[in-house]
Amino acid sequence: MTQLVADYMSKVSGVDESTAFVPVRPDWTDNSHLLGWYNAIAERYETTPVLDLIIKASDAPAAPHFIILDEMNIAKVEHYFSDFLGCMESRWIDVDDRVRQEPIHLHSHVADYEAGEGSVSIPPWLDLPLNVYVVGTVNVDESTYMFSPKVLDRANVIEFNDVCLDPDSQMRESTLADPKTPGSSGFVLRSDVNPVELLSGYTPAPPKLWIRMKDEMPVCLAIEKFIVRQSKSA
Repeated sequence: MTQLVADYMSKVSGVDESTAFVPVRPDWTDNSHLLGWYNAIAERYETTPVLDLIIKASDAPAAPHFIILDEMNIAKVEHYFSDFLGCMESRWIDVDDRVRQEPIHLHSHVADYEAGEGSVSIPPWLDLPLNVYVVGTVNVDESTYMFSPKVLDRANVIEFNDVCLDPDSQMRESTLADPKTPGSSGFVLRSDVNPVELLSGYTPAPPKLWIRMKDEMPVCLAIEKFIVRQSKSA
């Protein structure tokens, strides 16, 4: 799923500099991993790829910029993402039909901080540009956290629950395949492998695992054929 999101973003933006890929860690409890922090020992502001992208997006308002949070709910979103949620909640339309919002507080220094030689300046307050889009990939299992209603209220949720590996099977005629929904008719199988036949004698795996299985199985079969050829030639 993460690779699908990354490929889509690269097609939309066209340049890698417009996308920040961020693997979320389970120990995230504040916004420092996204928006940086002030390093009192080095006396400079430690920036992050997300903060750099937001500042660059402010200078190019016509170009879309994307933040990809991989495994977004492996830590509590309400903790490390609270500044973004509050910023989105505060948006309003002023008398000039412009979208306004409360800025995000970064530091209490009067002037901008320099993040390092050749880096961007870090302002005390940061506006979240409207051309920045945050996309998070999630899994729902025992290692992740559920989303609270306030997070879901500010997001567009797309669920991938059903997978059809064989577009010619009866699944195509079932409720899993909606002719009005693009892509619901299933994936095109590789010519050298038929996962449906290979798995017919086993207990069905969860549908969410089938995507990776259909890509990994041809690789395993190719390795097996190579080993067999090597053993026969030895």
